[in-house]
Amino acid sequence: MAGATAASAAAATGAQAQIVQINLVDNQVNTITGVNLNADLTGTGATVSQLHGSSFASVHQHTAELRFTLKQAREVRAIAYNDRYFFATIVEKKLPGFTVVQSVQGNPHGGTSVNPETSALLIPLTLTSANVNGGATTDALLEVDAFNTNATSETVALTRLVYYEGSQADITTADLESDLIANPTPTVIGSTLNGDYSPAEAPEPSSLALLALGAGGLLARRRLQKAA
Repeated sequence: MAGATAASAAAATGAQAQIVQINLVDNQVNTITGVNLNADLTGTGATVSQLHGSSFASVHQHTAELRFTLKQAREVRAIAYNDRYFFATIVEKKLPGFTVVQSVQGNPHGGTSVNPETSALLIPLTLTSANVNGGATTDALLEVDAFNTNATSETVALTRLVYYEGSQADITTADLESDLIANPTPTVIGSTLNGDYSPAEAPEPSSLALLALGAGGLLARRRLQKAA
C-alpha cells in the first residue's frame, strides 16, 4: 500500500511538468550587423559565462563566431564562415582538446553559389532564475545555431531555452531532449531581448486544456520508454 502511495505521489509530481521555451531574440553575431550578444538569457542574471563573439568580413571571406563557457572546463564555440563555400561548426572543448560535436558544410567544392545551411546544437545547462520556475534550480537546453543566409551573411546565434515548467523530480535533460524531438515547437512562455525578459500573453482557456493533454501524453510516452 505504501508503495502504491509513493507511485501515486510520483505520478502527480510528474504530471505538473510541461515542456516550454523562452525565445532569445537577436542574441547573435552576424557578418553584416556585427556583434549583439547578452549573457543574461532570462532577465535576472547571466546563465552563461565569458560569452563573446566576433565577426570578420573581407573581399573573399566572411566569418561569424561566438564562444561561451560552462562548468567543468567546457567551452562551446560556434562558427559560420564563407570562403567560396559555407561551413558551420559547433565544438565543445573538454580539456585538453576540442571535440567537434556537430558540423555542416555546403558547396564544399567552391564556386559562387552558396545554398543556405544550418547547424544547430542543444547544450545542457542549469538555470537559477526568478523567471524560470520561480527561482528553483532547473535543468534546461540552450539551442545554439550557426547558419548562412547568402554568400556574405553568416550568423551564429543563441536562439532559445527549453525546459520543463513545474516539478523537476525524476526528469533529466535526456528526457527533455527526447520530448523536444517529439514536440519541436513547445509553448513559448516569454522572450529575452538584450537582457530584458518579457512574458508571453496568457493563452485562452481552451488552449490551456490542450496543453494539459499534451503534457500528459509526453509523460505517458516517457514512462513507456523507461519501462521498456
